[in-house]
Amino acid sequence: MKRKHVSWTGLMEQLDRARRYLERMQQACSSVPYRRDASDYYADDVYSFFVHCYHVRDWLIRLGLAPADAVDRYVNDNLELSICADLCNGMKHCRLDRKRTSSQPYVGGHRLSGSGRVMNPQDGVIEPANLQCLFEVHAEGEYYDALWLARRCMALWDQFIASLPDAS
Repeated sequence: MKRKHVSWTGLMEQLDRARRYLERMQQACSSVPYRRDASDYYADDVYSFFVHCYHVRDWLIRLGLAPADAVDRYVNDNLELSICADLCNGMKHCRLDRKRTSSQPYVGGHRLSGSGRVMNPQDGVIEPANLQCLFEVHAEGEYYDALWLARRCMALWDQFIASLPDAS
């Protein structure tokens, strides 16, 4: 019985880690401090979310909470998790040898909009005080709002985990 408790605790820690990156994405979509490297800086949080989100799969399997074939079938049956898997593995391994989607997904379409104005003390350039960062994921010939996709992936994991024995 203790083993199951430890397993569930570990899984919850991984889910919480993914949720913290989701929270960072949500913050970037509402208002974050301006940075000249904002596009790359905040895109890193988007990619990090998908890496940590997909790793829920590994935690489920390695902690013995679900068999690998059941978890992989669930990922393959849900396009959003398949995109998440390919984003994660593409980032980790540079290119995909085994794809779950028809082509390697990527984060693109960074749209930044600024509000307020401040002077940069280093060079005197007037810059936005805050930014809204919107990101798109390009996959399967479509464009997906990255925040929508991230929320959907977390909801799918929550559904899967709720269906497991001893999940209550």
